[in-house]
Amino acid sequence: MSEFELGMVLEGVDPCHESLICCLSISEIQGCRLRLHFEGYTELHDFWCSADSPFLFPVGWAKHNGFPLQPPKGYEAGSFNWFDYIMTNKLRAVPRCLFSVPWDLPLPDHFFSEGQKLEAVDPRNPDHICVATVAIVMANRICIHFDGWDNTYDFWTKVDSPTIHPVGWCEQHDRALSLPEEWCRQVFTWDRYLESTCSEPVMPAAFRPRQPIPFDLGMKLEFVDPRNTRLVRIGTVVDPNPYPGFLQILPDGWGEKFAFITLDSSMELLPVGYCHRTGHPLEPLPTWHDSEKFTCPTVGCRGLGHVKGPGYKSHSSIKSCPYAERNWHRELPDRLELEADEAASGGAQQSNDQQPIRGSKLSNKRSSQGNSAFPNQSSRQASPHHQRPGSPGCPFYRSVFSPSISQYDPCKDTGPLVWPEHTQLIPSLASIDVSEVPRWSVAETSDLVRQLPGCEPFADAFIVEEIDGDAFLHLQQVDLLSILKMPLGPAIKLAQAIAAIKECLEQA
Repeated sequence: MSEFELGMVLEGVDPCHESLICCLSISEIQGCRLRLHFEGYTELHDFWCSADSPFLFPVGWAKHNGFPLQPPKGYEAGSFNWFDYIMTNKLRAVPRCLFSVPWDLPLPDHFFSEGQKLEAVDPRNPDHICVATVAIVMANRICIHFDGWDNTYDFWTKVDSPTIHPVGWCEQHDRALSLPEEWCRQVFTWDRYLESTCSEPVMPAAFRPRQPIPFDLGMKLEFVDPRNTRLVRIGTVVDPNPYPGFLQILPDGWGEKFAFITLDSSMELLPVGYCHRTGHPLEPLPTWHDSEKFTCPTVGCRGLGHVKGPGYKSHSSIKSCPYAERNWHRELPDRLELEADEAASGGAQQSNDQQPIRGSKLSNKRSSQGNSAFPNQSSRQASPHHQRPGSPGCPFYRSVFSPSISQYDPCKDTGPLVWPEHTQLIPSLASIDVSEVPRWSVAETSDLVRQLPGCEPFADAFIVEEIDGDAFLHLQQVDLLSILKMPLGPAIKLAQAIAAIKECLEQA
């Protein structure tokens, strides 16, 4: 996995808008898993996925295969050029040989076509079967769009999935069919609907569902924690077939209320020994009698992860705990909705329209609360803009290059629960008043960097770049490496110090 490097750029499907291919960069590596960052957006929208995912592509792949590419924030879709972007920002692209998807997309060997209608199970609510459209065809995978809903609910599936059915399947099997909102007060028949939408159904012969994956009751596996996707845990299959194509998993050591249902073909399900073979950390089982060692009051939680997503690595209060019952169904703002709101309010210019890969229509939002402590997180919290230098939109960090433009607005109280522990790990922090950091001058920021062991030679760079306290709190490890040219060791140490200060500022 050493061939993947921090800061390398690539293309990939947005897991919260699966009809979009976006510009990404690598912000963290753990074993064979990557934390990916949307170019131009805050790190709180980052997401984790496997390096061999079929939804990651080399630079230029989308254009080569005829799919629209969503450019970084601040760029026009029609004028964005990868080569210019990479050269201007002195970036490196992930080598093509590291991807599981071929450069030339194979021709489909099935009978599904874009725009055709079908009935599909909602992966987030598997007891619902909905009117749906084939939005995109990509070799042996299709992107399903639920008619009447926006592209937040689009999802990819293989053509042999047992979760898709021909039109009329629900009627034949005496199942309720969830209709588009505008048809809920009308008499629905497929003939009328196909005529009104000028569309054709997927032919019944195209549906050749695969055999169930042979999971058995009590089997052990490793899985990506859906509430904290940085982590991989040990789990047990407690129901191998709650719905066709799904299974139910209970994280070992956690109560029954933490069991969750997921697709049996999910790439987040991993074989026993995966972490050992790939060098990825495997979360230990909770030890209830040791819970007092951790700052988070949620029993079994070690203080890792955050309700706001991968942008935060830790928490210390129940309000920020992804396992606290109060946060199970918390809906986080969507990055594209926030961008649209900014444009509407005049807070920022929306300079690129988000285009689905193929004709996925935008309409209503719906709730997907789920019935588990581990629901899918379909949207992410936003914060101040994060862009590469050289972009035509707002600066890379507003406060770094234009200190007067934006101001960090932390909670007023510091975090007494975690600050003593952080100052033991990073003694240089013990002498500072954390509440004053957002108002620091450039000189004060440089002084802190100079006090951190191994970071002394890079303190002057913070003066050259005019990085004040506000800008300091918005820096990420990848920026320290690629922009300030710090070696990995000092960059990690400084990034940990920044994370510790931000965590304490966040506590209310």
